[in-house]
Amino acid sequence: MASTKTQQPITELDEQPKIPRRQIQTAEPRELQLTEQVTRRSLVNQIGTALMQPANFYRTLPASHASRQWVWVGLLILALVGFSAVRYDALKTSETTATDTGTPIDGEIPIDAGGGKGGGGGIDFGGIPSDVGGAPTETTETEATPEEITAKWSTALEAAGEIVLQWIIISILLIEVSLLRGRKPRMGHNWQIAIYSSLPLALMATLQLAYYYAGGKVGEEGLSGLIDQWKGYADLSDFQKNVAYSLSTRLTLFWLWSLSLLYLGARYGLKGRTWSATLVVLIWVGVLIVGPVVAGWVEAPKDETQTEIVPDEIPFDPSMQPSDPSLDGGSESAPETPSEQPPRAPMKG
Repeated sequence: MASTKTQQPITELDEQPKIPRRQIQTAEPRELQLTEQVTRRSLVNQIGTALMQPANFYRTLPASHASRQWVWVGLLILALVGFSAVRYDALKTSETTATDTGTPIDGEIPIDAGGGKGGGGGIDFGGIPSDVGGAPTETTETEATPEEITAKWSTALEAAGEIVLQWIIISILLIEVSLLRGRKPRMGHNWQIAIYSSLPLALMATLQLAYYYAGGKVGEEGLSGLIDQWKGYADLSDFQKNVAYSLSTRLTLFWLWSLSLLYLGARYGLKGRTWSATLVVLIWVGVLIVGPVVAGWVEAPKDETQTEIVPDEIPFDPSMQPSDPSLDGGSESAPETPSEQPPRAPMKG
């Protein structure tokens, strides 16, 4: 006899497609593990990971609303850059004033118009100073005037505003990385990448502050002090000189470090292609270098020692012209030549 099988009624649960168990077990725990790892980082650990392990940092970059550490990092960067700009401006102003007034800088001997030290007609190599044995000289510190305080705040805000403007431009440029990937732009990620890519600049500002407070002198920005050593620099046009000078002021190890963080952020944080991330970096370099030159904010210093002298415009000095005895009214007689001297009588003898 053929066995008869009873068919069970089909329910709505049977009509739904079955999901493999592997997908349920591996998707959510991995995301939760990465989220917990990111949220447990301290602020110092977050900065260290962004500087030393940027690829891993950008792979685990959380959403902007999940963590607010990027806000504190941004404020820290603005504060360090602002303080460094104020200190640099103060030292630059003091050195310029000391150079104009002849004030000694770091033990140098001031030379006055008479060629000596303090008007003595020469350099004093010995002698007992006048304040030996007397009361020590007291230095009184003057309080800063409201104008000086306002100038310092203006310098700090200007430097911080420049950094914020750079963050805005970088966030806009990073939009094309997501669009070329066929995804919706994420401005929160773009803003975080712009901030974290500026960490090397904050580190440079910290080292500059330590150097200035340790008694260091203010030098040229970047490699601009060595641009005159380039043999082909004198043959460039004015616009090319300005572009080369703008590049030399930016060219530092920390700036190149910042560009590498920007590339890694676009590559791993936004999961963009290699060529699109490289394109963003190249556009950003062009904006930083050529933009200020076109706007007239950066201009290469001109060499004042090399002055062009046109033969037709050589200044005339009347004292260099030989005098004519006929024009002086005969007051000065020209010296007699040996041929014009009268013959002498023979000596008797």
